[in-house]
Amino acid sequence: MRHRGSRIFKALDAITGVIALALVASSPVSAAKLITKIGSPTIKESVHQWMMKFEKRIEKRSGDRIDAKVFPLS
Repeated sequence: MRHRGSRIFKALDAITGVIALALVASSPVSAAKLITKIGSPTIKESVHQWMMKFEKRIEKRSGDRIDAKVFPLS
């Protein structure tokens, strides 16, 4: 089990922040909520768990201006 302070979680936070900033900065101020779709061929495995955490983090860090959708088995 990894700890919250591990390098992987820190890297995930940094990547999420950069993606959220890039998506929000590239859209006009009055634009509608952005939707990001994340898919993988697996379900209930490590990739799916990562996608669920990524979804929550990107929505939180963007101030709910980005709506992330997770599509396992797609």
